[in-house]
Amino acid sequence: MRKLFSNLQRSPLLTHLAAIGYFTLLSVAYTYPLIWHMADSVVDAIGDNVYFVWLLGWYPKALFTLKANPFFNPWLNYPQGWNLATTDTIPALALLGMPGSMAFGPVWGYNFAVLATFVLSGWCMFLSVKKLTGSPLAGILAGSIFAFSPYRFARYLVGHLSLLGTFWFPVYFWVIAEFLVKERWQWRWLAAAMLLTLGIGLSAPYYLYMALIISVIFVLLLILFSIKTLRLKTALIRSAGLGAAVLIAALVSMLPYLTAETQGNLADRSLDNVIRYSASPLDFVLPVNFYLDETLYERAGRTLEHENALYLGVVCLGLAAFAWIKRNALKQSPWIWAALLSGLAAVILACGVYLQLTSSPDLPVPRILQPILGAGPIRITLPGYFLFRYMPFFSKMRVMARFGIFTLTFVAMAAGFGCAWLFHKYPARRYLIAAILLGCIALDVYPGMRTRFASVETRPVDIWLAAQPGDGAVAQFPFEQVVDQDQVYNTLVHAKPFIGGFFNANQPAQYRAIKPVMENFPDPGSVDLLRELGIQYILVDASSYADFAGVQARILDLGLVLQTIEGQQYVYTWP
Repeated sequence: MRKLFSNLQRSPLLTHLAAIGYFTLLSVAYTYPLIWHMADSVVDAIGDNVYFVWLLGWYPKALFTLKANPFFNPWLNYPQGWNLATTDTIPALALLGMPGSMAFGPVWGYNFAVLATFVLSGWCMFLSVKKLTGSPLAGILAGSIFAFSPYRFARYLVGHLSLLGTFWFPVYFWVIAEFLVKERWQWRWLAAAMLLTLGIGLSAPYYLYMALIISVIFVLLLILFSIKTLRLKTALIRSAGLGAAVLIAALVSMLPYLTAETQGNLADRSLDNVIRYSASPLDFVLPVNFYLDETLYERAGRTLEHENALYLGVVCLGLAAFAWIKRNALKQSPWIWAALLSGLAAVILACGVYLQLTSSPDLPVPRILQPILGAGPIRITLPGYFLFRYMPFFSKMRVMARFGIFTLTFVAMAAGFGCAWLFHKYPARRYLIAAILLGCIALDVYPGMRTRFASVETRPVDIWLAAQPGDGAVAQFPFEQVVDQDQVYNTLVHAKPFIGGFFNANQPAQYRAIKPVMENFPDPGSVDLLRELGIQYILVDASSYADFAGVQARILDLGLVLQTIEGQQYVYTWP
């Protein structure tokens, strides 16, 4: 076995292929039994995942059949059309799933893209740590920590394909550091930084905006701790060049979103909304795994939700602390200082606008301080509050807890440094040490096998609609259902214009205008508006009404005609 590993390390190509194979096997095992549901189901439940399934069906159709702009869908939010930049467009991640979507269907393409993000996140961390430390085994350990963290598993369960695009970050920060601290100016690092910035922006605008903020902190810290070996003038020139290159790439990737903002389609978030989706420092240290469940969270006064599953792991934190202790022996002191302090800054930003220890920003005042501060609860304002108030576009983000991905990135990379020191100190036992550490990581964060899967099924009514000639537009009632993700997916089946879409927080002007009227359906005003908008097929979900017989009587009295009944869906048209 030792001879096999030695042969692998002598061949860079074989080393990387072995690492990719390892992360592929681990991804299949970690998400098992997803591999048996690739074409028909998504993990856990129908939710945001179905929007991304639809996206992987829409992009090939727009590009190769309709030859239209894939970021604008004229058949959703009909007749106004829908700008996809009001939610996630993920073109970089869609490229992972589109070939499979075209060959085996969009559900298979989505599941393949999800698995690919696990493999790529592990391999990119492996690549970065291997380059920084010279130890492939350290890269394997760091990649395992990063790719299979509770943060990523939570994204997997909830179906946030955009937020699974974390594989850019290790390489991005490694490339930035290489450009800044290398003795000679090398254009390839600048070009790589631009391409990686573009990739981040084309995966998730959330991540790009956050990455730009964290990059500024990381660059300043790296220059500060490298000042003995890097001239200040050189550092400032390189930082300016790097900033310009990254900003250009960021603007290019964000063009659809900037356009949506100029059209007034991106809403600001409320302060209360941001408080709700902010992290607590406890979230980074409270264990998340299948055998502890939510017990510790409940005792700490926290609620375990997918947005605050930020646990870094005992092994990860221990190895990162060990790297800091041995930073001088590793000869990477500036890198380790910059990484760990940037990770700490990300913790502070993830905690949002006010410090929360439980699920409330209102903190009790210790008795000893009550004569000074008063007896009532207090709020400790964090830097995020001022960014939210005064920094452009910051208030567009709802979930500050997502800054935690950068803490995970930096701490996992630092853990790789800690592994490298151990392997260098005990070369004859490095494989045993690596095996023990991998076992401890699995015990620390393994989420358990998830056997709950939701089948992405086609409704009988959509098959019926697909068989109808022409492009008659469709409306769904109760009207609240028009913004469900699965309704967007259904348009792939019936291929008809639809009055709704996945509008989330950024609602189109037409939807905001018609919603108060449509919510009164069936009444004369809503029926007149349906006629005005050119809607041909009015679908009514009978199971959603307590007195559907009375609802149907009013519909018929208003002059609509029952065309067909498909399951619980009653389809009405005009006389």
